Formats: sequence, structure tokens, C-alpha cells
Amino acid sequence: MRPAGARLRRVRAMLQRGMPTLRRRRRRLAVLWRALRVLAGEDAYERYLRHAAAHHPGEPLMTRRDFYRDAEQAKWSGVSRCC
Repeated sequence: MRPAGARLRRVRAMLQRGMPTLRRRRRRLAVLWRALRVLAGEDAYERYLRHAAAHHPGEPLMTRRDFYRDAEQAKWSGVSRCC
């Protein structure tokens, strides 16, 4: 049986080698999650807030509910066919 100190060093070395892998996986998962939010349009309100702050300072901002209500009305009002 190995002494406790040797086992502890071995476990610590294994954990240190594994930590960059965990960080890399976590980072990749975060990037994937952001990409999915963009594709689904879930980040639209956050993008609106950034745009409004950069290009329309001082103007009142829409609430999240108003923003999505306006987006839904814009999407479904008017002609919804190709020909």
C-alpha cells in the first residue's frame, strides 16, 4: 500500500490535469449556449437594449413585454403569403 502522501500527490496531479479540460468543456458549452440563443432569437431583447443604448441614448426603452409584443405584431401583421 502506498503512503498517504504519495496517493494525495497522485490525486492532486490527476485533478490538475483534468481542470483545463473541464474549463475548456465549460467554455465550449457556454459558446454553444450563446449560439443557440442567437439562432432561436432569445437574445433579441438584450441586442435591442445594446442598440438603443448605443444609438438612441436618452430615449425611453421598451419593456421586455412591449418589445416582444411589437415583434409579434410586426411578424404577423400584413400579407403573409408569397404571391
